[in-house]
Amino acid sequence: MTNPVPHYVYGLIIVLPALVVAIACPLILGKVPPNPWYGLRTRRTMSSQALWYKANRMGGIYLILSTLAAVAIWGGLVFVPMAGGLRPLLELLILVICQGAAITVVLVRMKEM
Repeated sequence: MTNPVPHYVYGLIIVLPALVVAIACPLILGKVPPNPWYGLRTRRTMSSQALWYKANRMGGIYLILSTLAAVAIWGGLVFVPMAGGLRPLLELLILVICQGAAITVVLVRMKEM
């Protein structure tokens, strides 16, 4: 039986974590000024430049931490036997869940600012 998972899914597993880190680094370093396209754009962050930089720094840190957590979980999955086609889909799901958790935490913590 052939593998039912398209080859591009395997590429996403490599590219997405690197892309998240590449996107998060300028946010952490404060290199992204308030804009309508890139960063944590809410009414609150767009209303204050200081809050913009603080929230985006925190968001970038949480995105990198959640990506590292997903990659660590993937490492643990190496020891779990499963069908070859299931593994990459599960890895993408884990990344999405970790990223969603990071965004949720940032939005909740932002209310405290």
